[in-house]
Amino acid sequence: SEPFGYVNVEFGLLGVPSVGCAIGGLGKMPGVYFRQQNSDDAKSLIDSFFCAVDYALNLPENDYWEMARAATTAEFPFETWRENLIGAYTEAVTMFQHSEGRSLTLNHLWVRKGATKAVADALAP
Repeated sequence: SEPFGYVNVEFGLLGVPSVGCAIGGLGKMPGVYFRQQNSDDAKSLIDSFFCAVDYALNLPENDYWEMARAATTAEFPFETWRENLIGAYTEAVTMFQHSEGRSLTLNHLWVRKGATKAVADALAP
């Protein structure tokens, strides 16, 4: 599982429906997804995955191509995602500061070199 997977968004926009567990960000695009019933039971997870793969492989051809077409026109809230990610980074950087301003980790070197601004610029529309 992936807490926020956007691989399915990338593949979907190229017309390739995904197969996977509907957890976190997965399942936001057209595809075949399954619900994780018990995260402690690996066999159940694997069985569910193979069941989803089997279902996807046996889709009628028209259904598959309709799903693929829908994936290419699906909208994903990139602006919301970008704002949430920048907020999470900002909160993480703030939470890992001593009251005197010294970093609790070695990441302060990365932050002081302007990486936070570089990430914000890279994510800008």
